[in-house]
Amino acid sequence: MRHIKKLLAISLILLFALSACADAEEAPPQAPAPVAENTFSFPFPFTAYDLYGNAITEQSLGEFEIFFVYFWTTTCPACVRGMPGIVTLAQEFDNRVGVLSLLGDFQTNGDAAKRILQDAGAPFITLDARNEDFIELMALLNSGFVPTSVVLDANGNAIGGMIIGANTDRLREAIEDALP
Repeated sequence: MRHIKKLLAISLILLFALSACADAEEAPPQAPAPVAENTFSFPFPFTAYDLYGNAITEQSLGEFEIFFVYFWTTTCPACVRGMPGIVTLAQEFDNRVGVLSLLGDFQTNGDAAKRILQDAGAPFITLDARNEDFIELMALLNSGFVPTSVVLDANGNAIGGMIIGANTDRLREAIEDALP
């Protein structure tokens, strides 16, 4: 079973690594789902390491009304160009919205990611998207494009659908629609 999980995780990462890099919105918006009014921990349990070797769990992210996940790679120009907008959103909704950054090329480009995140002033945690604890989450993000973002409620449901491309306006709308 463990080998199947690893094979699935590797397959999902390869799909993203070989997929297109998107600048503009590609998918039609979906109706937002209702969101819990209370704060909650990240809805997918995990244990992973950040870019600096620190052990991180879902509790490390804190408790928020909703979360958004940003899946990206350092080799995607749209991902890198979009990072300042993601940072702005993270700061704008600081106390209400948790952010998890998942890096598709964590193992090969961790140093480049550190520079990109530092240059953008990113206040959020970045983890390796290939961690086997993210299989369910990566299946949800299975768009075939980077960057891809999703807003999650307390049950791990995507609110407003996947946001493909560096589209901070659409991500802001999904966040605002999800917040009570």
